[in-house]
Amino acid sequence: MLSWRSKRRISYIALLLIFIIIIGALFYFFYRPDPSCFDNKKNGTETGFDCGGDCVRVCTQTLIPLKILWVRPMLVTTDTYSVASLIENPNLKVGIKELSYTIHLTNDVGEIITSRSGVATVLPEERFIIFESNIITTEPVRQAFIVLSDDPYWQNLSADKPLIRISQQQLTQNPRPRLEALIRNETVSDLSNVEVVVVLSGSDGNAFAASRTVVNVLPHLSSQNIFFTWPNLFSTEPVLIDFYPRVLNSQ
Repeated sequence: MLSWRSKRRISYIALLLIFIIIIGALFYFFYRPDPSCFDNKKNGTETGFDCGGDCVRVCTQTLIPLKILWVRPMLVTTDTYSVASLIENPNLKVGIKELSYTIHLTNDVGEIITSRSGVATVLPEERFIIFESNIITTEPVRQAFIVLSDDPYWQNLSADKPLIRISQQQLTQNPRPRLEALIRNETVSDLSNVEVVVVLSGSDGNAFAASRTVVNVLPHLSSQNIFFTWPNLFSTEPVLIDFYPRVLNSQ
């Protein structure tokens, strides 16, 4: 049996431990860090780890992944290619300010000849073109494919899209292909950094040429002429001309 002195010593130790636990709990309660969107924890109003709730980042489990609709390599000169890829974001009010991507070009046996990396903005509920030009290769290109970042930073973005119309397109091919069109800003505010990518397709529906221009300033309710050129005559007759305008600095 324990002596009276031993029992008293154990009681003192137990009381001391209880006191330390209480002080520690009080200290944690009053001085613990507030929940944040950068602490790698699911806390506060978050619906996932550092996402959802009051966080800017949107949890990916609630999203539909980006869709790569097609990728086309386009011969410009003997050793120079452009690549256009049509991407779709089906999500409402959610986009990506900086989406990293890499385009790979392959030869007849599927080997990667060269690659090009970049960053694109993805706006809510839109189809847009990722376009890379002046890609120099050492051998003919058979195919191209694009790899998108597998962990992009999704966030709520304004879903309001400026109303931009393109009309009066006119394509001439002598002495070299030249496309002229009229772009009009039908919103009540000025727009800046307006990107327009044009894609030309043949009777089979496949894109064979593309080009890009940027309008630095497009005042409200005004129109401007835009131009696209290519160095060599097309070997395919253009049947479809599709324009993809977007405002790059709307966020």
